[in-house]
Amino acid sequence: MKKPINISSIQKTEHLDPNYLPLTMDSIKKVEDAVENDPVYGNGANGGVLREYFSSKKENTDEITILHKIMLIDYTYSTNLSMYKNVITLSELTEIIRTTIDLDKRINDGCIDVVDEIINKVYQKTNGKYTPLSFVSKYCTVNNCIGCEKDSFSIYDNIVADAIPKYLDIKDSYQKDWEREKQYDNFHSLISKMIEVYGLDKNDSHIRRKLDHFLWYPNRLNKVKVAIKKVLEKKLKNKLKIKDITAQVLMPEIVSEEVRYPVKLNRAVGRDCIDADIENKLAEKLYVKENLFVDISESGFLTIRFPSKKKDEVFLEPLLALWKKINSPKES
Repeated sequence: MKKPINISSIQKTEHLDPNYLPLTMDSIKKVEDAVENDPVYGNGANGGVLREYFSSKKENTDEITILHKIMLIDYTYSTNLSMYKNVITLSELTEIIRTTIDLDKRINDGCIDVVDEIINKVYQKTNGKYTPLSFVSKYCTVNNCIGCEKDSFSIYDNIVADAIPKYLDIKDSYQKDWEREKQYDNFHSLISKMIEVYGLDKNDSHIRRKLDHFLWYPNRLNKVKVAIKKVLEKKLKNKLKIKDITAQVLMPEIVSEEVRYPVKLNRAVGRDCIDADIENKLAEKLYVKENLFVDISESGFLTIRFPSKKKDEVFLEPLLALWKKINSPKES
């Protein structure tokens, strides 16, 4: 039984988590610029291929066209369809989409119930083994945004879901209800509420799409921030024998071909501040096979620099190499 959530009383959070960007139109614009220039997701990369195909193939009636769209979305957005290949084939998924009644009209008109309808069909086809909320939301959003040049749908994924309660003061029960039951309409309502309570520009013809990018793009790297923090603190404690320092990894910046993570080292209350000698020793220890670079600024921040490659997971490779060095008994 569906449980529509009551969002009327939901407001913005009182204190924003410092790991998340403030939700303003200025922040949204900066993230949008970063996405457009991204070597993977930008208009000149996979995003450009996606845009070209969906703008030229607007209808969802031909089996081959739908199949190509499924594969493009899966490749670009990593929806992991291959994980479910034993419970549903591409041909079966294609046929479910193709036979959805008035699909093109409903996507064009912004009828968000079509998302839950397709999800339920897949759920029944797979005997409850697959609930493709992320994939179907992306399929409908891209068709609506690019094919119809509208802004009626929002993309669901786990990163966005994790970000929503950072900006909206929602009860745990709300979060659990729409995540457990995979209800797109409840998720869509929360995105609408976010636009309302933060006073975002409703006259922007693609505010939903830009908010998708804002909630997803900078926060997809949170796992890297956590890894950096653990590596730095372990290096400080085990190799430099400094046990009262914590590392605060700030929001990353995309600069040219690099992803840069500013890091503030904080000493325990009542102790001296971090001195340059400690920072230099740490920077020296972090230099690994030219994969990991560290800058020390006059403001006392370290900046961890990664070469920007095609997949986010690649950013973890130098950290894993560093982790092995830290735990290697042969390292001096």
